[in-house]
Amino acid sequence: MKQLSNLVLFICIFGWGIAVAQPTEIYSEVRIFVDQPSVFQDLANNDIYFDHIHREKTDRGMAIAGVLNSRELATLQTSGIDHEVLIPDMTAHFLAQPKLSAAEQSRIRANSSVQGFEFGSMGGYYTFAEVVSELDSMRLLYPNLISQKQSIGSTHQGRDVWMVKISDNPDIDENEPEVLYDALHHAREPQSMMTVIYYMYYLLENYGTDPEATYLVDNRELYFVPVINPDGYEYNRQTNPNGGGFWRKNRRNNGSSYGVDLNRNYGHMWGYDNSGSSPSPGSDTYRGPSAFSEPETQAIRDFCNSREFKMALNYHTYSDLLIYPWGYIASFETPDSAVFREYAADMTQFNNYTWGTGDQTVGYLTNGDSDDWMYGEQVTKPKIYSMTPEVGGSGDGFWPSQSRIYPLAEENLYPNLFVAWAAGEFVKYSDYLLNDFGNGNGFPDPGENVDIRFTLKNLGLSDATGVSVALVSDDPYVQISAPSKNNAIDIPARGEALSDPLTFTIAGNAPQAHAISIQVQITFNDYTISQNLQGLLVGTPQVSFSDGAENGTGNWNTGQGWNTTTSQSHSASRSFTDSPSGNYGSNINNSLTLQVPLDFTDVTAAYLEFWTKWAIESRWDFAQVHASTNGTSWTSLSGLHTIPGSGDGVQTTGEPGYDGFQSSWVKEQMDLSQFSGAAQLFLRFRLRSDVSVEEDGWYVDDISISAYGSGSVTGVAVDDGWNLISLPLNVSNSNYLDVFPNALPGTLFGFDGSYVTATELTAGNGYWLRFAAAELAPVTGQPIDALQLSLSE
Repeated sequence: MKQLSNLVLFICIFGWGIAVAQPTEIYSEVRIFVDQPSVFQDLANNDIYFDHIHREKTDRGMAIAGVLNSRELATLQTSGIDHEVLIPDMTAHFLAQPKLSAAEQSRIRANSSVQGFEFGSMGGYYTFAEVVSELDSMRLLYPNLISQKQSIGSTHQGRDVWMVKISDNPDIDENEPEVLYDALHHAREPQSMMTVIYYMYYLLENYGTDPEATYLVDNRELYFVPVINPDGYEYNRQTNPNGGGFWRKNRRNNGSSYGVDLNRNYGHMWGYDNSGSSPSPGSDTYRGPSAFSEPETQAIRDFCNSREFKMALNYHTYSDLLIYPWGYIASFETPDSAVFREYAADMTQFNNYTWGTGDQTVGYLTNGDSDDWMYGEQVTKPKIYSMTPEVGGSGDGFWPSQSRIYPLAEENLYPNLFVAWAAGEFVKYSDYLLNDFGNGNGFPDPGENVDIRFTLKNLGLSDATGVSVALVSDDPYVQISAPSKNNAIDIPARGEALSDPLTFTIAGNAPQAHAISIQVQITFNDYTISQNLQGLLVGTPQVSFSDGAENGTGNWNTGQGWNTTTSQSHSASRSFTDSPSGNYGSNINNSLTLQVPLDFTDVTAAYLEFWTKWAIESRWDFAQVHASTNGTSWTSLSGLHTIPGSGDGVQTTGEPGYDGFQSSWVKEQMDLSQFSGAAQLFLRFRLRSDVSVEEDGWYVDDISISAYGSGSVTGVAVDDGWNLISLPLNVSNSNYLDVFPNALPGTLFGFDGSYVTATELTAGNGYWLRFAAAELAPVTGQPIDALQLSLSE
């Protein structure tokens, strides 16, 4: 299949012999057109290397764009490879970007969640000396929260690699979960360091006022190495004091060139092949003469071996990615891939970074990188769940403009906090079970008492003990019953436990399809996390449609090849998929569309549920669910697992859909209530692709649509034994056991000259009906003006 990764593979394999960058070295952004397969070999033959490419769709077809130095560009210009120079001088381009005025900088700082963080003197970025000064200032301002800076090693040129710790007792080594944050492996990626410094100030300034920051500082040991490569970073300052320097490696003297790529110098699978790193000293991905040959990587190695880190974030720029192991081999994940996937999906839910392994995200392989070693080395130290955020998009590049420094740092606050949580105990509910003490159908109808039990999941890597769960509600239709809390639940690291039942009551006059508002409060280690109870509505929905794929595609128009498959299924043996024979094709627009529309005339609320998994090219191809009331104009539906479209390839900016890799089945839910009252409603599952990079595609199973009907809900109070009743509403189904499921069968008597057995209820007539227990029975139907009871002695 035509894979972009093939292109990058060739580039990396043959990207040797690159001359050392001199002070006058010019870097250019170049677009290369890749619509012909021969381009791959042409690039390889010309020793052209890209670091951080991004794909583009142009009017001339697909292309890649990235940064080349002047030597590589000169080679490209004589190679005959179809290309164009987008930005001739990247440093000049950065320097030409609008600079913020002092007033604008002050306004940004005032609107920020931190105040100590500020712009640096190197194009808005801190110099190495300014980073050291910031660490000293933090210690002076917050001596009880941050340690004095400590050197964990020195560089070829004698500079220190500084480390600090943030915790409630920073000068004491406590038995608390440990996390590592680091930055600037690569000297031309200063936003990585700014993101880390911003987070440090956030923790320090919010301690004592923000419960989350306070808890994490009190119960974790958070270690920071903001500049791993001070020699390379200082070299960029010397050559480009106003910012925009593009030196990447450290400053090892190789003889005829300088530098080792520190993120190819770690020991795990070092030098595995010549595609993930280069043996040539002149290459920007030169791995060094041996594993851990460099003092900077030795410092990180020895520091990690001396600690017990559970989580680590190695910050880089750019591409809006979150990368986890393995990096050294394609299509091969770790034994803990499910953990990495779960963490990455949660961490990126707000910044919408694409997550996955290196070949799934950035598109190329790396060996000897920090993530692979931190996770893979499990003899000299425990394994570390290590990941690499690549901060900023293609428009930001290695040196984002000043106006982007704060936003990029802020969008990574949540991931930073998440890994601090994940290192210790971190409990949330993942699911719940209902048991109603009314008609027993599992739905919370008006007048019913409802038991709820929660599946509690410890997302963290430490055991959670004494966990409690409580319910709180300000919903006028909900009454929480005593006891409202259960206690002393122990949950192992990465484990689950089922809570004891808690009870609440739905008011007899609760409206049909009312969204129940309940907060679930989960407390562990004296900290409470509140989650809203999701997806619970008053009443019993009717299943309007269901299809588990077991009976073929008869309900659907199958577009360009949708069919059922037995290769993947959530339940039974089959699921729907867009490409049952393999990967989907290029330039496809392939839909699975419901043949017969649904009638939503009497619907007041409805939702679509299905189980799904996918492998879809990130940021370019897209899977979406659409609804339409006329079969012509379609509305994109958002769900629990959709992400906003990137604007690249076939993705419309902001529209919800799916891309990337979801290897396990997840349950999706989408609200259809906006289509209530529609005479017809069509649904479709659509996958679109661009001209290159095809993946396995989309799987969908166990599709169901549940709807709540229109009408009023009235609670009818009945006693144990015989009751004289009459319908207060016109009902659509008048069978007495459907209206009153808890009535005793064979006990309905109506009057027709004398009392006779009956099965149907008519509004306006009176009946005797026997119940085994008292209840407030909910009845749903249309209001009537009056009741006339026809009774005789």
